[in-house]
Amino acid sequence: MKITCKRLILFGKEIDSLKKFYCRLFGFKVIEEIKNEWVVLGLDGFEIGLHRFGKATTKKAFHANSNSKLVFTIEEGRINSFKKKLEKSGVQIKYQFEYGGFYHMDGEDPEGNVFQVKQKLNI
Repeated sequence: MKITCKRLILFGKEIDSLKKFYCRLFGFKVIEEIKNEWVVLGLDGFEIGLHRFGKATTKKAFHANSNSKLVFTIEEGRINSFKKKLEKSGVQIKYQFEYGGFYHMDGEDPEGNVFQVKQKLNI
């Protein structure tokens, strides 16, 4: 038996904001979209499904209390350059640490879903 996992679904109220965040900062491309309801983004064979949760017009902001984390690995380029790109886009880096031969930094997307960017040390 072979099991694969190629898609993660994130829930949020402002799907367009999430779509722009992942496309602009991480290079995802839109594969499928039902305006204001559902978007599938793809990058190198991996997909993020963005599913609207509740009414997008509700004034109360949605903030995920997430028990999952998207992890992106920088294989070319420098993590500090990417950190500057994130900060310039208004993303606050919440944690930075070294572990297991990698430098890690954690942040949140516009609706509170946690993501991590990591890079092998000594590159």
